[in-house]
Amino acid sequence: MNEPRNRTDRRASFNTTLRPLAAVMLMVFASAARSVVVLNSSTTGQTVSTDTAYQVNAGTTITTTLQNAVDVTGIAPVVFTNAGTIISSTDNQAAAIRFAVNGQLINNVGGALLGHTYGVELGTGANSNVTNYGDISARISHGIGYDGDASGTVDNFGTVNNAVAGPISTTPDGVYLATTGAVTVNNHVGASIKSGTGDGTYGTAVKAEDGTGAVTVNNDGLISGYHGGVLGISTTPMIVNNSNSGVIVSGTTDPGVQLQQGSTLVNGGAISSTGGPAVLLAGANNTVTLGTGSQLNGGGSTPAITSHGTGNTITLTGLGTEDGAFDATSGNGYASLTSAAGSSWTLDGDVTLGGASPAALNVAGTLELGGTVTQNGGGTTVATGGILKLGAGGRSGALTGNVVNNGVFQFNRSDASTFAGVIVGTGNLVHAGGITALTGVGSIQNDVAVNAGTLALNQAGAFRAASFETNAGGTTAIGAGSSLTVSGAYTQASGGTLNVVLGGVQPIITANTAALNGTLNVGGFSAAPPATASALPGTQFNVIHTTGGITGDFTSVGFGSTSSAVDYLTLAGAKSSDNLNYNVGLGLTWLAGPSKGNGVFTLANATDTFNVDVALANQTGPFTTGWDGKTLTKNGAGTLIFSSADSYTGATLVNAGTLRTGIANAIAASGNVSVASGATLDLNGFTQQLNNLSGAGKVTLGSAALTVNESAATTFSGAISGSGGFTKTGSAALTLSGANTYTGGTTISAGNLIATSGNALGTGAVVDNAALQLDFASQSTLANVLSGTGALLKTGSGAATLTGVGSTQATVTVNAGALTFGQSGAFSTTGNYTTAAGAATTLSAQSTLNVGGAFATNGMLNMSAANAGPAVTANTATIGAGATANIAGYSAAATASASQLANSAFTAIHTTAAAGLSGTFSTVRIGGTSPTVDYLTLTSTYTPQDFVVGLGLTWYAAHGTTPQTANGLFTLVNSTDSFDMDAVLADDSANAATSWDGKTLTKAGAGTLQLSKANTYSGATLVNAGTLRAGAANVIADSSQLLVASGATFDLNGFAQQANDLSGAGKVTLGSAALTANNSAASTFSGVISGSGSLDQNRQRRVDVERREHLYRRHDDQRGQSHRDERKRTRHRRGRQ
Repeated sequence: MNEPRNRTDRRASFNTTLRPLAAVMLMVFASAARSVVVLNSSTTGQTVSTDTAYQVNAGTTITTTLQNAVDVTGIAPVVFTNAGTIISSTDNQAAAIRFAVNGQLINNVGGALLGHTYGVELGTGANSNVTNYGDISARISHGIGYDGDASGTVDNFGTVNNAVAGPISTTPDGVYLATTGAVTVNNHVGASIKSGTGDGTYGTAVKAEDGTGAVTVNNDGLISGYHGGVLGISTTPMIVNNSNSGVIVSGTTDPGVQLQQGSTLVNGGAISSTGGPAVLLAGANNTVTLGTGSQLNGGGSTPAITSHGTGNTITLTGLGTEDGAFDATSGNGYASLTSAAGSSWTLDGDVTLGGASPAALNVAGTLELGGTVTQNGGGTTVATGGILKLGAGGRSGALTGNVVNNGVFQFNRSDASTFAGVIVGTGNLVHAGGITALTGVGSIQNDVAVNAGTLALNQAGAFRAASFETNAGGTTAIGAGSSLTVSGAYTQASGGTLNVVLGGVQPIITANTAALNGTLNVGGFSAAPPATASALPGTQFNVIHTTGGITGDFTSVGFGSTSSAVDYLTLAGAKSSDNLNYNVGLGLTWLAGPSKGNGVFTLANATDTFNVDVALANQTGPFTTGWDGKTLTKNGAGTLIFSSADSYTGATLVNAGTLRTGIANAIAASGNVSVASGATLDLNGFTQQLNNLSGAGKVTLGSAALTVNESAATTFSGAISGSGGFTKTGSAALTLSGANTYTGGTTISAGNLIATSGNALGTGAVVDNAALQLDFASQSTLANVLSGTGALLKTGSGAATLTGVGSTQATVTVNAGALTFGQSGAFSTTGNYTTAAGAATTLSAQSTLNVGGAFATNGMLNMSAANAGPAVTANTATIGAGATANIAGYSAAATASASQLANSAFTAIHTTAAAGLSGTFSTVRIGGTSPTVDYLTLTSTYTPQDFVVGLGLTWYAAHGTTPQTANGLFTLVNSTDSFDMDAVLADDSANAATSWDGKTLTKAGAGTLQLSKANTYSGATLVNAGTLRAGAANVIADSSQLLVASGATFDLNGFAQQANDLSGAGKVTLGSAALTANNSAASTFSGVISGSGSLDQNRQRRVDVERREHLYRRHDDQRGQSHRDERKRTRHRRGRQ
């Protein structure tokens, strides 16, 4: 085909940097002056062959009914840039663009290629590159195809097979490589390469056929293929790099990534297959490296990686977790699995190793196995610095073969298992979960730490270690015939457990030194209660022997079925007097261990007492009694005394009788303290901290201070008495609902203290430095003085009345019910005050509210105008859309002038910040008395800083809370009545309720209305009766009409006036003033104009003055309209005064 003729020349710069943009791209190539041929829209195929640069602009469409839409031939290399739409015919082998010479395709943003077989086909030469910012699609075969000897790079910033130019079928591949040349595919962030979906055979995102040259796939975007994401069929090595943002997906049983021979996969992103392995190593000597962010998801129960060849290796770097198996067909186990130094990985699937090396499993980083690693002739080496973990608590984990451990070897299964291998090396053995029996003879390690679960030494003879420690949550079990020899220190921490069976070797444990804590359970052992715990005796049997001495002690010792006459005592063990041996024989049941241990202290009779003069700490279970190892229960009518500071963290349940303290903070560590109805907690004058206090019994302070620390919300409905004080700490809420009588005051240091009535806080001041909540269901009075930096919160449907004088809080929030201030003087906050919708704040006549921050109400505000005001003072105030105000006790008489109206005002809310008030009440109810004249109304108004209640001009009622009364009527009934309108009247909103137009003034009644300002209203001035007197010049100059009715008077009072469209039959008294009659329409005045002043007339329209018998001077202004225009330009409209 012939080439299009319109052509442009563009010069390029040698130092231009090519950048991918998300908008329109500007492509400038480093070359000398290059001629660019622009192709126009066409319905026939185009062959380009005579130039080296071609361009299809946006909006251009090239389609063909024959084969290729565009054939690129001739001069090489060629640069073809597309921003339009190119669509090939539906003939077989047709391409949207086919390169017969090497070159570069740049498909810009908005560019769309749709070929039948190929979107773009590159068939020859090096540097055959594709840069895509738009979409390249194929109907049936390949979006982008390389064949022949073409080599180059695909940089995809857009989409492949996104079907922008038209639909595609179920069969096309995304990028198809069948070339002997080397190709790199770069799929960038946000880009996608897809295949067709639904065909039984075809549709791969990136496919390298057999015979293809070296292929590198770098994926930062989405590669999604129905029959595989990236499939290497060629035995030429392939490199696949899938970054953290990369996603490779297969929609069938084909793998997400397939490697053939000597290939490399480095994965930091997601690779998945709907029905097959995420990765298939189809041949031998492939290398897989999994890094941080790697996610391999095989379909269903299929493995993450499958090996079909020998010599394949897996290396783990960075951080990651893999649930799927690393599987292999028979004889094709992985040559090695390496955890690289610095890495940390968890493998939950099974792993099949085929290497024979002692380091077939080579751990230099941290590796956690949740599945089974099967060795086939090889072993495991944990390097110095390496950590190998079998299991992770809730997972199983297994390993076969012997272990050379120079790092850390950890068991952490959730079930029982046996490890039969021999463990040697200079490393440390850690047990972190499950029950693991070691049976290999001759094992030796540097340090052994049993941190959790049970490590059972069941080997014949001794297990040897340089040091041995059983930590909290861990159990060491030594079976009959087995022993433990420790050249250094044997240590059992608090919460640790040692289980031994007597009758065999004695001593069972030999060590240089021993430090004891936790639990000892003794099997095979076969002795009346004292008044104190310190007097408990014991029997002797040697369990531990040391040469350097024993420190510490077991906190619980169990002896099987032997029992005591009282439930709080049982058999126990003790150290020898020289502290070199530990011997077992009666102790506290608290320390009895899992089989018998419990926290119940039953003193049945009222005269029974027992003094626990040793500290009680948490014990390790589980316990057959159902005890949690940390809860103390006091039963029976007798008295239990605590004379040591206990450290147990469970609950203290005083169910009956008395629990008395004999030391400060005796149970400060107890997580919860409950005092049942009828029971007593007697502080006995000792200061105590109690955690999470609850119940309905009694707490007697004496002179002691009680601190209650809440980490979980509780309620105490009993009575607290005594002369001591009460302090609330902790983040959770404590509810006091009883009638408390303590007199030492209340301090809230943290969390929320909830009082359900006014007597819940005893007497004395309340210092609130956190949150005080008054959750009153009915009316109640709180007389305590409040202070502190905390918040006051009112909830509950009842009313809470505060009467303490001088109270302050940081913030107050009224969420429900009513908060009533009944104190004399001010209640102050340093912060905000908020009333929620449905709630109310009430201020009595003698009370005010000073808010240092923002005052906000969405509910009801009740106050009395009898208060001198302001009732509420705040920095800012916000009135919500549904808020209402009730103001009682207002009283004011009518004023003589408008300027005196301010004296009738009651300031309900005052803000100190500039423009501090926002919002208006939806309803304002004002109770009291007010004058009944029609030109004044009792209303409330809003200024930028204040909400004010008082008398206002009915003229401006639209701006208050009684807009329905707005009108321009001034009725002064009696001849002696007068009102000085010494504020400007301006045009306002019309009021349909009174039929007022918002700009007409009507004077009615026999009295006198004086206008003392130059008003700006533009409506009529209707003097229907009495006198309208001027108190300044030009008071009605902007009024469109002056009508003086018969019997009425307009008194200029010596002030010059302009009257527009004068009419009527009343009187106009000039005094010495000049009256200018300015008419825009003809009018007649039949009344009397009197005085020594003059009448001037502008002659735009005539006014007929019928009665002239009174003396005045008349001057006709010949300037007419020009005079009036000048006056309009110079007239100054005034705002409201």
